[in-house]
Amino acid sequence: MKKLQNEKNIIPRQIYIISDNNLSRLHVSFYSKLAEFTKVNLYLISAGDNLWDRINSLEGEVDFSSIESKFNLNNSNIEKIFGKFGANYQKLIEENSNIEDININNNSIYVDPTFSFTSKNDIPFLNQIQKRLIDNDECDFIINDKDESIIFRGHFNQLSQLESVRNKIIEILESCDDIEYSDIAIVSPQTSLIKPFLRYIFNNELINGQKLPYFFLEDNYEDSSNVYNFLLDIIELANEKITLEKLEYFLSKKVTQNIFDFDITEKNEIILILNEVGFHWGLDTNERLGEEKNNLEWCINRIILGLVYDEEFSLKNSNLKSFSPKNSSLDLNKWVKILLKLKQYINLLRGSFNYSDWVKKIKFILNNIRNFNENFNLDIYEIIRILDNYLLSTISDQVIVLNVFREILISYINNFNYRNQSYINKILVSDIEKVRLIPRKIIFLINMNSIYYPRLSRNENINLLNKKYFLGDPSAFDREKYFFLELLISCRKQFVVSWVFNDKDNNILDISFPIKELINYFESFLTVKQSNSIIKYFNYKRQEVVNPKNNNFVKSHYSLINKIDWEEKFF
Repeated sequence: MKKLQNEKNIIPRQIYIISDNNLSRLHVSFYSKLAEFTKVNLYLISAGDNLWDRINSLEGEVDFSSIESKFNLNNSNIEKIFGKFGANYQKLIEENSNIEDININNNSIYVDPTFSFTSKNDIPFLNQIQKRLIDNDECDFIINDKDESIIFRGHFNQLSQLESVRNKIIEILESCDDIEYSDIAIVSPQTSLIKPFLRYIFNNELINGQKLPYFFLEDNYEDSSNVYNFLLDIIELANEKITLEKLEYFLSKKVTQNIFDFDITEKNEIILILNEVGFHWGLDTNERLGEEKNNLEWCINRIILGLVYDEEFSLKNSNLKSFSPKNSSLDLNKWVKILLKLKQYINLLRGSFNYSDWVKKIKFILNNIRNFNENFNLDIYEIIRILDNYLLSTISDQVIVLNVFREILISYINNFNYRNQSYINKILVSDIEKVRLIPRKIIFLINMNSIYYPRLSRNENINLLNKKYFLGDPSAFDREKYFFLELLISCRKQFVVSWVFNDKDNNILDISFPIKELINYFESFLTVKQSNSIIKYFNYKRQEVVNPKNNNFVKSHYSLINKIDWEEKFF
């Protein structure tokens, strides 16, 4: 930087950095050093100001002789439950940034959400909570007994939870003229939990009587589809000479392990067995140009002979000798079936065919995958539908090689995925991180169970931040908790938090601990009637009754972050 300092047009005159509580001490130090050579503008987007003082300030001495003080000792507040991550980050900025060299701009995500109300009694409980988070308002909460702006609700299982969400959405749309599908978001800590149910719950007109349009916000299809990834991997393997290294790489893929239901330990053992049995390279005799020994087919046959015959057995006419591994914990019958299927798939994909023949081959593989694992039925259905749509528009019988078909598969699935990205007037379905700063009138935050939220981070030995953690460095666990605050502030009218009591195997699940703390915090000052209105535990004896007349939506308008002054500032 010092060498380039005298060179014009190489170093920008100023740099803009926008952060939402995700900079580490290393980042801050780097930008502070960079500020010695050019103008650095750091925009800090946060839920409110002075989080550090508000969360970590001393509350004074506690008198343990008083029953009331003992009760207050256990009292908390929303920021202390969820907001420590933002507070630590604020402290990091204060301690490590050079105020003289770096221009720091603190920008709250929202302004006061209660300014449009003339009477305090009309302000919904949700907006009062948001105001306290944004500007540390110390006024007591004023809660109407019929206020449903924020609700906590338990459900028996995943299916009943989504059915309740669906019924609530229909109720809202019928009772509120100013609410559209695009004003609603369904948010989950793990969207994989709800994806298999969405089509059945929201799109099944025959059973449910009304179709609800939704837009599932996820990563690229190749990042989210196990089956699509497997197809690309098996095509790549079929394009190459089969070796032990390439076979091991293919079996090491998590996608392959999920489909055929094996783990990394089993993979390591089968690779050792293939090495012991004499596998060198080649799928079969054809790939080894007529040589019978040491190909994959020959090795599989040796293992099969070892399973059939207890003692050593030889077939002299085919140079085949039985093989039985010593002290193997593997289910060899299972692995013979897997290896034979892989051999079948590779042989099926080698050659040149027209598009319709390629589709038949892919469908054969997909149906085989369905037989191995039924959890991929939805993925398989989507890919078959995409292939069939392209088949209808393709009348050419031109023969194409595997590489060309692979490119067609990739391009068409990407194009199909792009065409379906339109979310105009659709319910937004996503995880917390992606939509936490996007305003929505109605937000359903579901699956708030302890095993799903907050997600536990995996400590990696190569991660320097984990080895040398300083105050303010990003913490995945605290960051997950802080997402809740940002999502809550982005909600305009109604915020519904729900959880389930049983998983798909009917195992009992617990409520997420931060949510449980928040419920205890609210119950510490709510009346019984108010508590029953806001916090609704699942009633096993009585089915939930939906009454549109109980809805009490109040108009509230508050703006997003103030506009940034992008005009260039000179030294």
